[in-house]
Amino acid sequence: MAKRMIHNPVNLRSRLSTLDGTLVEWIWSHMNLLTAVATLAICTWAVTNDRVEITAGIFVVGALGYFLGLIVGLGFGFIFFTVNMLSVPFTGNDVTAAMLGFVGYCVASWLGYQHSEEKQMEQERAKQTHPDQVLPWDMVNEVRTSLAAVRYLLFPMHDTPDQKLDLATKELSRLESLFNEFEKENQKTIKKGP
Repeated sequence: MAKRMIHNPVNLRSRLSTLDGTLVEWIWSHMNLLTAVATLAICTWAVTNDRVEITAGIFVVGALGYFLGLIVGLGFGFIFFTVNMLSVPFTGNDVTAAMLGFVGYCVASWLGYQHSEEKQMEQERAKQTHPDQVLPWDMVNEVRTSLAAVRYLLFPMHDTPDQKLDLATKELSRLESLFNEFEKENQKTIKKGP
């Protein structure tokens, strides 16, 4: 019984650790959605409470985060927050509005930056993809003939004591060099451009 009690906290801790990891992974994979919902909620709250300057600031900070980066967006968010704090009397509602505005500025700056990064990564991926290549018909016939010859040499119709492995290897080498030549020609064409 004592042994069971010793193992129980470890199992509980490992289960909680697994749950923590799952939760963190889910939050991280849905970060853009969660920040967009938070931004929308803050903007809706600001508009319904006649705090249109907070909504305008959120849009400006989001645009700055997109075009100039996260640090610039956060910097302007902090400036807007300071202006909000200094321009209103320190009552509960005004401080709450300024704090929500600050959260909105941070979230909008993050969203703008993330959107910019994803767009850049998409452009990089587009550059790295290879255009579709079409083999000329004579090369297709060469490949078909070479593969048939290799098949015949490796698996002859009748059993002979001497397998022609050397011939098959030479034919495969010839086929490989044919493809290498085609690839070199294709790379030259790609470098020249259309």
